[in-house]
Amino acid sequence: MQLAVLLVAFGCLETVSAATQYTNDGVLTAREEVQRWYINRARYGPEHEADRLCLTNTTSGGHPNYDVCEDTTGTNDFGNTSAAWRPWTNSIGPLAPNFKLLAATRKHSRDMAETGLFQHESPSSNYYPLNSEPWERWGVEGYVYDISGFVENISMGGQGGSLGYPADGYAPADSYDDLFIDVGIDNRGHRQGILNPNALEIGVGHCRIQKYSAPWYWTYDYYTEDFSSRTESFFTDTIFCDTNSNHVYDEGEGVSNITIRLYDDATEGAWYDITAAAGGFAVPITAFTAGHSIAVRLRNNGTSRQLTVPTGYATDTNISLQAGAEVTLGTFIHPAGLTNIGLRNLTTARPMSWTIWATGGVNGVISPGGCVQVAAGASATFTNIPDPGYCVSDVLVDGASTGAAAAFTFTSVTTNHVILVSFKEIAQLSTNITAGSDDAEEYEDHSATDVSGLVLNLVEDPDGPDRGRQAVGLRFACTGLPRGVQITNSWIQFTCAASNSADAALTISCQLAGNPQSFVALSGNISARPLTAGTVSWNPSAWTNTGQAGAAQRTPDLSSIMQEVVDRLDWVSTNAIVFVVSGQGSRSAGSVEAGLPPSLHVEWTVKDRDGDAMADDWEIASFGSTNNPNGAAGFDYDGDGLSTLDEYYAGTDPTNKASRFAVIAVGGGTGKFSVVWFGTTNSGAGVPFGIARCTNLASGVWTAAAPVVCRSPTGTNEWSDPAPPSGGVPAFYRPFIVTGGN
Repeated sequence: MQLAVLLVAFGCLETVSAATQYTNDGVLTAREEVQRWYINRARYGPEHEADRLCLTNTTSGGHPNYDVCEDTTGTNDFGNTSAAWRPWTNSIGPLAPNFKLLAATRKHSRDMAETGLFQHESPSSNYYPLNSEPWERWGVEGYVYDISGFVENISMGGQGGSLGYPADGYAPADSYDDLFIDVGIDNRGHRQGILNPNALEIGVGHCRIQKYSAPWYWTYDYYTEDFSSRTESFFTDTIFCDTNSNHVYDEGEGVSNITIRLYDDATEGAWYDITAAAGGFAVPITAFTAGHSIAVRLRNNGTSRQLTVPTGYATDTNISLQAGAEVTLGTFIHPAGLTNIGLRNLTTARPMSWTIWATGGVNGVISPGGCVQVAAGASATFTNIPDPGYCVSDVLVDGASTGAAAAFTFTSVTTNHVILVSFKEIAQLSTNITAGSDDAEEYEDHSATDVSGLVLNLVEDPDGPDRGRQAVGLRFACTGLPRGVQITNSWIQFTCAASNSADAALTISCQLAGNPQSFVALSGNISARPLTAGTVSWNPSAWTNTGQAGAAQRTPDLSSIMQEVVDRLDWVSTNAIVFVVSGQGSRSAGSVEAGLPPSLHVEWTVKDRDGDAMADDWEIASFGSTNNPNGAAGFDYDGDGLSTLDEYYAGTDPTNKASRFAVIAVGGGTGKFSVVWFGTTNSGAGVPFGIARCTNLASGVWTAAAPVVCRSPTGTNEWSDPAPPSGGVPAFYRPFIVTGGN
């Protein structure tokens, strides 16, 4: 059976100099693996492959491929129901690489390259007798075959240039496409070979030769594909990382240092270590019992990385694996007879991993960040790390606030998520009591107020029990603390004046006044002051060392009661604040008179005081103030088509027209269903977005084709629809912001 003819031919050249690239090991190179990958994808979805190459009635549209695939009656061969013309009704198992077939095909490609004779019979050869047929070459290599699966395809092509050898001659994907389209070949013999249901194994041999024939330099690539079968079947496929997100295996994307393990129930039955850089593998499965469910597990023996696993003809999922981690890819029912199984044939909950888009705003980072792949059912923790002088403002998970947490954990991940953390500046001040009249003690019976004591007794005086449970007042100047800010943390630091380890239960309030006065030695001067509705409880631990000013002498966070005061309309940044301590028990603290004054520490952040849904600090950074009319929420200052509020949500610069997300083509990329855009620096790459699809604009119904799109902030980006509509149905696409309300 000789089914192959020359697909891309050039005239004979006088070879002045030649340099041949040839691999002589038993593992497919990346270029050879590309052809096997394309062949196996076509065998899984022949109709989809015909549609991709514009061979079917539904996608003709005047495409030349459709016209050249007409048979002698003028009928396109994919519309011909004859079994001889259309052997692609059902999905066919993938082909496993065989090193003996590989040796035969490589040597034949080399023989053709070095002799310039393009034929199935061996030309003058260093390896085989003259005019050896393919099966005779197999015999030399020790390959025992079943004639029912035998096919051989050969192809050759090249490019020329006048200044040196071209970088590429005939790409493996182009060679494959030409063989599948099969222009001018009766009954599409090459295509029938690719889709031969009896074939189980393949050898793909490539050889490149470079020749000079004045004044041209030529680069030629020769390919030989041998298909056959024996009495063995395999679980076989290609492990790779789709670095350019085109859903296709490309040279350089193969992944090695992986182990594929097959389990019949809990018993490991077979395994294969992928050591080749191209990522191909084949695990024998004939020994498994027909009808048993076989689990497929993948173990990462290398460093942490991302892997792409095909789930259908044009769909795949990415999984992230730490070093040494394992994941179950799915299961298959072992078939009776000789049938190969691939990754696309697995049944399992899809996808096997989910995407979490993690974004940190300005003035901090989230770790890990960006487009993070998490195995289905696994957990992932994200840590929010503010820059010095900043704190976490809020953590939005799928658009909902979860508070200002330092970390967030997704548990048992079963869908895509978006986590967006924002940071805000921490303004702070520390101030001591400086006047003797700003710390005082009032007796329990309100009869007197002491403003000159050396010790502040919180709240019972061990040396003066006649004072009872005192009220202690503390007044701090808070110059520089604006009204309406968000108090994030505050405390008072005391210094131990005498040791005491007895229990104490203290309550702290603030005077509810914008600018309270200093204390005076009058009865009821502390207790008569109005206090905040909120209080803070403090049960201080033992004070054991005189002069100590540490954690034991520091109050809990007082921000809640301070907030009541600074939110008052009569609060201004030159005001003072008064704290009142009451309760029971005794702790002796130093006073101003003793040279050990209490100190107040306050931290705060600025909120959206003008209520325009944009952070004040962002407005100030962009427009110099919060009331600049150029920065009004609905105004488009830079004329890029986006309002200031839109740019705030999108993460772009509202003063730079070039800082915008711009779609430059739809359907103009690698595939028919693709979106191409250009991102400039600071064009919102830190803000997650998705792409929505609509197949009927009149309906107004848009669905998320990609809930989260991973992308680069600069240069041209391309996204292809993983599940485009079929049957000639059009598709429309538009981006959308995942969080932020737009």
